[in-house]
Amino acid sequence: MSDYQIHAVDLSRNLHFSFFAEEEKSYRAQECAPLQYLYEPDASLLKAGAFNMIQKNYPLYKIHQHSHLYTSSEWIPNFQGRVFRIDGIVKPEINKIHEAISGRQANLTIRNFPGSVAQLRKKWQLKEGGSRYLFATTLQNEEKAVIICSKCPMR
Repeated sequence: MSDYQIHAVDLSRNLHFSFFAEEEKSYRAQECAPLQYLYEPDASLLKAGAFNMIQKNYPLYKIHQHSHLYTSSEWIPNFQGRVFRIDGIVKPEINKIHEAISGRQANLTIRNFPGSVAQLRKKWQLKEGGSRYLFATTLQNEEKAVIICSKCPMR
């Protein structure tokens, strides 16, 4: 089969990302511990399978090969997805999470982490909403963690 180009488009922000399927298969993104910012790719990128090429097109690192969350020490304008400022990283334990956020309200996302959002909300006694964002995930060293974030405004 010959190589083919894949396009992922964010129509709401008029952003376009293209890559070749063979290049995605052969490229392995570098990983590192979470830095100052967390990047969550737009659904169009994830559905297109651009898991490694994101790093080749943006100066980012993956936080784990299978988490599909990315990090950088600098804010990257026009990233095709959501950008968050990392406020802290805690163990996935109820008391650590409650200490890290004021109140018990937060937006929860799971990437490469056991359980469902509903199960973890119940276990950690969290309500949906608010200005805090929690990412339950696996880090590059295989440790499970909850990354506490604040959403960065789109520029």
